[in-house]
Amino acid sequence: MAPSVLTGTADVVLATDVQGTRNGKDWPKRGTLVRLPAQEAADMCAANLAFDPKVGPPNWDEAEQGGPYKYDGPDVVDMCAADGRDITPAKGGGSTAAKKPAAAKKPAAKKPAAKKTATKKGS
Repeated sequence: MAPSVLTGTADVVLATDVQGTRNGKDWPKRGTLVRLPAQEAADMCAANLAFDPKVGPPNWDEAEQGGPYKYDGPDVVDMCAADGRDITPAKGGGSTAAKKPAAAKKPAAKKPAAKKTATKKGS
């Protein structure tokens, strides 16, 4: 059976600072609500890099913290394409988003025919 793959998008809160960029955007600071492709959001939560804002961080203790977790940070930062498509980098680089077709390659130049040399007959 093939592994299940989530589709759509999901909002998660970054539990740590993430270095680098995604789709040309710097990752926002820890504690920011971000919108990601759902599978990537689930993977980040599984790795404790992010958490569901409806649930709170993994170490949230309602009794100790005085109630349920409530996100009160800035509005969501959309890390997906403008139309919601997943633009996660594909294996080997590039992106899974629609790409421009590659320019047609020019046909290889033909090699000139080999030069024939005369041979002497019967000497």
